[in-house]
Amino acid sequence: MKKFYIKMSVIFILTLFIISVSDARVGGGNRYSGGRKSSSGGYKSGGGYKSGGGYKSGGGYKSSGGGYHGSYSGSGGHPAADDFSCGMMIFAIGVIVLLLYLKQKEDEKKGIRSNNPVFDIKKWTPQEGHQRTRQINKISIPDSIRYYKQKDPNFSKPLFLDFIQIFYTKVQIARGTKSWDSLRPYLSINGISAYRTPEEPEKVDNIIIGSSNIVKIDTFKAYDRVYDRIEVEFEANYSEHIKGNEKIYYVKEKWTLKRKPGILSKGPEEISSFHCPSCGSPVELRVNGTCPYCDKVVTGGDFHWQLHMIKIYEKYPRPPLQIGGGGVEEGTDLPHVFQPNFEAAKRAFLTRYPNFNPKDFSEKVKDTFFKLQHAWSTCKWEDARPLETDYLFSMHKYWIEQYKAEGMKNCLEDIEILSMTTVKIEQDAFYEAITVRIKARMKDYTVNRSGAVVDGSKTVKRTFSEYWTFIRKSGFAGDTKEKKENSCPNCGAELHISMAGICDYCGGKITSGNFDWILSTIEQDEAYEG
Repeated sequence: MKKFYIKMSVIFILTLFIISVSDARVGGGNRYSGGRKSSSGGYKSGGGYKSGGGYKSGGGYKSSGGGYHGSYSGSGGHPAADDFSCGMMIFAIGVIVLLLYLKQKEDEKKGIRSNNPVFDIKKWTPQEGHQRTRQINKISIPDSIRYYKQKDPNFSKPLFLDFIQIFYTKVQIARGTKSWDSLRPYLSINGISAYRTPEEPEKVDNIIIGSSNIVKIDTFKAYDRVYDRIEVEFEANYSEHIKGNEKIYYVKEKWTLKRKPGILSKGPEEISSFHCPSCGSPVELRVNGTCPYCDKVVTGGDFHWQLHMIKIYEKYPRPPLQIGGGGVEEGTDLPHVFQPNFEAAKRAFLTRYPNFNPKDFSEKVKDTFFKLQHAWSTCKWEDARPLETDYLFSMHKYWIEQYKAEGMKNCLEDIEILSMTTVKIEQDAFYEAITVRIKARMKDYTVNRSGAVVDGSKTVKRTFSEYWTFIRKSGFAGDTKEKKENSCPNCGAELHISMAGICDYCGGKITSGNFDWILSTIEQDEAYEG
């Protein structure tokens, strides 16, 4: 009964509080715009490639909160009523805080930990050195991946993201062609049920993935079996053709993939082949799900990741590009986020690669940075193909296509790099990875078809910083090889590569990290967790 009275008192006072606040917002004021930038190369509103502009909220469209705020002004006001509302608001806040404090103390006496959001919104703890504080009681995705690698030492985030993007594209195409046979080992019975509609498309094409982010790695139980599980959120565009009519959609989806515990991830040559996940032969399964070559059932997630479930959060005709205002980049002044064992990781890396030249690596980072800004600003994104992994190139292509579709062009001029700081060095079974925090500034503005500036400034520079991660294959032995600019790092010929990232001369896949450092990820300051 005591708890009931406390809850009712809080509800009553909150009601008074909301009434007074609503009354205070009747007048005009400044427009409020909300949103949050994404990680993994998303774009903020108001700029372009360097993530100073484009989109918020995980790489999608910027959400804008409506409404106006301000104080009472002009005729018709009632000062006494205003003073009363203000007093009631202050009184309500005080009573709410007091009641919740007393409730928390009562729970502590009983040994109960409070989960009240007023007191537990942020539980921060200082870290050593210059590391940014982070929430306790929350396992970050980087930490989850590290824990998962203890079970599967072959798991590689770059490889998995390449696999999942190819898989996503194949599923969308199969929705139109109705040709699911080659994907049977990778789809559970209900895996694609979210796509079943009364009027299915005859064709799905123009698939451009804007972002694909791992949001969970754990274990779960399904069909009386325990599985490993990975959840991935996508934002994408694709065209659906129904009765001869084409419609372009923006979608946000979450895919849940499962597989048998104890399975080791496949390597770079196998993970995205989509052959029999057991023996590598072409997929020609029998009705019972067995492969005619290895005679094993391969439709149960026993050999590779399998699509378990899809949840579609949003799907609607692609809206026009939304451009936001300029301003100071969020997170730029935050301290560097170093990995906890950074110095030890650096020593171990230099021991593995005694010929590694930090100066050459810095020049590689700078060269990549400037070339990508130029490719974005000139709308010649094909020039960026040798510089990024398949995953990142596809995602960035998404954004430049959005600008083109709306007749917009994001211009980046007078670019300066202010500092570059290495903050993380990692190794997995297939790749080495170095993360560098880059601080830079530039003129960043967007023009429409007529050349009019619709966002940013032609005169005022914008300062920003981001975390760029470069990868190359583990055991790399090419540090002593002389590298020429605009030449294939494998054969040395003048660089001409296909959109698949393959050199026209030697056939080497330049965008795999096998022959040199290549950009794998761009993450924003306020989203980066180390």
